Amino acid sequence: MVDATTWLTEANPRALREFLHDRSLLSRRKDRLIACACCRRAWPFLSDKRSRRAVEAAERFADGARVALQRYYQAARAVADERGLWGARMDGYGEASAAHDAIATVDDDDSPAYLVCRDPYVPGAADVIRDLAGNPFTTLRFDPAWPARNGGIVLTMATAIYDNRTFGDLPILADALEDVGCDSEEILGHCRGGGEHHRGCWALDLLLGRA
Repeated sequence: MVDATTWLTEANPRALREFLHDRSLLSRRKDRLIACACCRRAWPFLSDKRSRRAVEAAERFADGARVALQRYYQAARAVADERGLWGARMDGYGEASAAHDAIATVDDDDSPAYLVCRDPYVPGAADVIRDLAGNPFTTLRFDPAWPARNGGIVLTMATAIYDNRTFGDLPILADALEDVGCDSEEILGHCRGGGEHHRGCWALDLLLGRA
């Protein structure tokens, strides 16, 4: 049972993912980007460039790029075949799990997020979901005019942070938001709150008009 309290503390990503899915609060884009973000947390285990390219291709595909996922899918499968990584997942999150999940990001037959949230899941995967989904138990105040004020400085900064993966600049973005009149504690707090951020971060998506 996920409620307002457990949403903030739950460590099992599957519980959070199922809560969002059952209430139609998780878009197909977010679902795929959750899987990609989990793979990036396990980046050191993706020692073959074909696995990493699969994740990168899946990110681009999630954001609307015309990417032929099948060739990345086949290349990532080849990594698993060559290294004998199929079968039971390892105890803890190791190379086998990371290779499987790299493939999951480009496999359109299942929910990528569901696949990466099964046990044993990536450490910190629940935090990934919270970063991408936001808090469904809060009412967020947002003025669509904020990103366009002051010559669109907020929109320009948010776009650069998203495209270049410079999430460490989110506190600077928060300063720019205050300059254009943003007084949302949730948005400002998320940008300044530390922790890891990923493509699909709910605050950036809100500013960029992405679902």
